Amino acid sequence: ENTSEDYFLAGRSIPWYGVASSIFGTNISANHLVGMLGIGFSIGFAQAHFELGAVAGLLLLAYVFLPVYYKLRIFTLSEYLEKRFGLISSLMYTVTSFILILVQMTAAFYIGSRSLNILLANTGIQFGYAGGIFSLIIVSCTYTVFGGLKAVVWTDLIQTTVLLISGILVAILTFLQPEVGGWPGFMANDAAQTIPKMNLYLPSDHASLPWTGAFTGLMILHFFYWGNNQYLVQRALAAKSLRHARYGVFAGMALKLLVPFFSIAGGIAAAQLFRARGLEGVAPDDAFSKLVTIVVPSGYGILGVIGAGLLGAIISSIDSMM
Repeated sequence: ENTSEDYFLAGRSIPWYGVASSIFGTNISANHLVGMLGIGFSIGFAQAHFELGAVAGLLLLAYVFLPVYYKLRIFTLSEYLEKRFGLISSLMYTVTSFILILVQMTAAFYIGSRSLNILLANTGIQFGYAGGIFSLIIVSCTYTVFGGLKAVVWTDLIQTTVLLISGILVAILTFLQPEVGGWPGFMANDAAQTIPKMNLYLPSDHASLPWTGAFTGLMILHFFYWGNNQYLVQRALAAKSLRHARYGVFAGMALKLLVPFFSIAGGIAAAQLFRARGLEGVAPDDAFSKLVTIVVPSGYGILGVIGAGLLGAIISSIDSMM
């Protein structure tokens, strides 16, 4: 029998590893594979605060919010707010969430279609920018609408696996380049720069990532995103039990801590590689795609795995927001 609980919360039957992979896959989109690498490429390791701060948000979710949500057996956070503060509060949250989802989906479609077209530039498959967006919509809508959360969670498990393989593979191939020289050479190259990029903290007057913002506004964002964000929390609400939900949150947190080292540090390594090879003027949003064309050997199917990882990263976030 199909019920609303089965459709929206997968019948509350998801084991911890399904929760972990779906939380990670929902959060990690092309914005991370492409955008995080691009910011590491242009600004540096201070971008890691977007990942490290997630630990505080996820711990708050596991020990403060989840027990309350489970006790009330809610489907959505709008429902919780209505129970706790009334209908107006619920409607305000719903409208705000809808706007945020539209903004984030726009970014996912933009960077996803742009990157796919660059990766497929020398193949017989050409979508065009609008065609790439339309293709992403068709694929993600089909199984999301008909399969509900259960379809989303189990496809996220597959997509997260391929995403991690592809992201880590690109980083390894980048660090193995002679101009980078592995991790020791990478750190030595960075230390020799006038302005090293492997700094976790930037000055308080930095235009993009001041250290003061990392511990104020960014932390508030983490607390909302990881503890009160409908499409993130929904995965934990679908777990078999509160224990499975917490284990899934902890495992997802561990996966998040990989991102600074294969994506952000990979972007800094890409900057070193491009500079050594005289490649100037590469836009941050194009750094990932350009890096792939340089470091990934052709003829072995590796480019296909990376393309699949990128596609999985895009779709795993879009389907969750849908």
